[in-house]
Amino acid sequence: MGAVKLLKFYNCGSVACGMLGVRKLGFACCVVFLSYCGAFIRVPVVPLYASKLGAGVFEVGAIVFGFMIAAGALSVPMGIVSDLIGRRRPVLVGLAMNSACSLLLAASHTPLQLLASYTAGGVGVASFSPSLSSYVSDVSGNRVGRAFGFYLASLQIGMAAGSALGGVLAELLGLRRTLASSGLVIAAALVLAYFTLLERPRVPVEKPKLSPSKLMKPSIIGAWGSTLAMSSSIGLLLPFLPLYARELGASRVAIGAIFSAQSVANSLGRIPAGYASDSVGGRPVAVAGMLGVAAAMVATSLASSLEALAAAVALAGLSAGVFSTAANSILSEEAPQDLRGASISGFNAFLYLGYALSSLVGGVAVERLGYPLSFRAAGFLAALAAVALIVSCMVPHRSLED
Repeated sequence: MGAVKLLKFYNCGSVACGMLGVRKLGFACCVVFLSYCGAFIRVPVVPLYASKLGAGVFEVGAIVFGFMIAAGALSVPMGIVSDLIGRRRPVLVGLAMNSACSLLLAASHTPLQLLASYTAGGVGVASFSPSLSSYVSDVSGNRVGRAFGFYLASLQIGMAAGSALGGVLAELLGLRRTLASSGLVIAAALVLAYFTLLERPRVPVEKPKLSPSKLMKPSIIGAWGSTLAMSSSIGLLLPFLPLYARELGASRVAIGAIFSAQSVANSLGRIPAGYASDSVGGRPVAVAGMLGVAAAMVATSLASSLEALAAAVALAGLSAGVFSTAANSILSEEAPQDLRGASISGFNAFLYLGYALSSLVGGVAVERLGYPLSFRAAGFLAALAAVALIVSCMVPHRSLED
């Protein structure tokens, strides 16, 4: 019975094929868990460390902006590279750079040094994240939604563990040593990836001709655009939630726990969203996720206690997880095989571009409007994007080349 289930999941012609796909997916899930656990140890720490070094609200946003803009701007080029040379090398290089980023952050003594170090980490994410996501798509057969559900759930569990661990370590070891610990955890992911992601680079007989027009489908463009809106909305939480929670009296441990609640809730939505995407299509599932993000950002603006804030942030995480799984499923299924890496890396590009915009523009908004009004504006943006997605569900799936 187990073999039959594997065959059904991967739509393979043999038990061996199914077992191989499960092993590859399992190793990828372990790698992404460790890498994001290490990376998210930094998330509740970097804003506090920057503030300790003298950075104001705008400067904190600019530091996060550097990371996000580097990750977003380079995601598509690195996705194309992974289409040409295979997934393994970009994954390993990206993990090495991300580990080095944490160590450089720990060695920083000024906000400018933090900006440079965090930007280098963004370059590493651009190399690692879309390449490993494309690897998962390659080994998932015809059950892309479910495979991404398990993979992205592992990613979010890593985020949850890292956020909680970051808060605890910050109390026990201090901010600087916590950042160094982050680098060690990511280094462990690098070692695991080196020994388990054994894909050999593909050497095509003819150099493939890149045809961006093949990606100009309404479904792909809609997924990219809605990803930008979603991350621009929820992206306010990454740089400014630690500062907002501190105003409400949260300790470092409590701030880490709130981020952890967001990531746990995010992971809980991933696998059901994957199954739903395979059953009814990705766009209706993405609409539901976007509406949840809008409601969560408004709830965050109304929170007057740490418990209410944690609940609102958890709803934001759950909704973002549902949306992201559906969007990745759309992009994987709609893109041609030879441009799958570019399509999925487009998700990463617009995701981090939205985070970058919200970090920079959000810093100005928070200084002028305060946290509650800024969070409500972000919720309004997500609501508008949900309406656009509902309209896009009525548009037939046709390529612009047709």
